[in-house]
Amino acid sequence: MEREMTSTDRTAEATSALIVERSAWFELLDAQDRRCDEQGLAAGMLTIDFGMPVPQRSDLLANVLASHLTSTDRATFVSDSEVQVMLSPVSDSTEVERRAGALGAALHTAGLAAGVGWAARRDTGLVEASARADAGAAARRPRDPVIDVRSESD
Repeated sequence: MEREMTSTDRTAEATSALIVERSAWFELLDAQDRRCDEQGLAAGMLTIDFGMPVPQRSDLLANVLASHLTSTDRATFVSDSEVQVMLSPVSDSTEVERRAGALGAALHTAGLAAGVGWAARRDTGLVEASARADAGAAARRPRDPVIDVRSESD
């Protein structure tokens, strides 16, 4: 007898479809650049920089990503403290900026302190856009992550 999927199961399934292995990331960006050129599509990049390690299987992060990414967006863990997201297709750079702001606000609401940088794809491609998004995220990331050091006796 099959069990019914819970909302956590659905979130995990939806998020796993959006996450790309790091080893395939640049190949995916190259393929999307060709698609953008051939079909006249716009795309954008986001970098989410937590400034400290975040578990890749974090339910909070999975929920935020699943609720803010579309079925054609993709993400990868660049490091234990950074996630990159490819938004494609998008209407223009204003949509990339709007979605970056919404994602940053959702991360904050979920209690995940992070800097979110964004960049729209230009003729130089998504890899160059990801470098610009990285710079923006680094400038916005939390400098001194808040760590609760209270003991249970407090």
